[in-house]
Amino acid sequence: MNNIKLLKKRELWVPTLWGWILIVSALCLTAVLYAGFIHSFLAVSKPVRGEILVVEGWIPLFALERAASEFKGHGYGLLVLTGETHGWAVSVLKNAGINEDRIAVVSDKQVQKDRTYSSAIALKEWLLASHASGRKIDVLTLGAHARRSLLLYETALGDGFSVGIIAADNTRYDANQWWRSTEGIRSVVEETLAYIYTRLFLIVT
Repeated sequence: MNNIKLLKKRELWVPTLWGWILIVSALCLTAVLYAGFIHSFLAVSKPVRGEILVVEGWIPLFALERAASEFKGHGYGLLVLTGETHGWAVSVLKNAGINEDRIAVVSDKQVQKDRTYSSAIALKEWLLASHASGRKIDVLTLGAHARRSLLLYETALGDGFSVGIIAADNTRYDANQWWRSTEGIRSVVEETLAYIYTRLFLIVT
């Protein structure tokens, strides 16, 4: 029993003062770069100006008005509302001067997770079933959600479609100083994590 040891000595390396300064400086630089560039990365706009404008139905009224302006100003032939569409959305678009016969609604309110991807799959099925001629599609969504929407719609629609993206400004916060508001922090941080998750774990079957 005298030879049994319950503890043993180990050498532990810790940063020196200059080591801590380097670590803290690197973290500060990362935070500054993140704050300065992440919103423009997430809220990307790269429209292809095709035949169909797809509008995510959950977006607020001010973004829906932007969608109507985009539709009328760039020669789209069809506007498709996808996802969980508010009942008043079609009325807003009609009141903005878009003919009802140029508006379609493709939604599945039963989906509780991966809603953007499920909406994109539903859109593809609808386009193929309706024999819609358009293969160049722009997706309009809200602010920082744009990068993830582009990835998911490109993945769901596949090589047969050319997909662009339009990020409507989120007027609930200042995009240039998003970190100064609760809404901006919530939106940007959530979308950052969601985009990383989508990149890492999106599985197409």
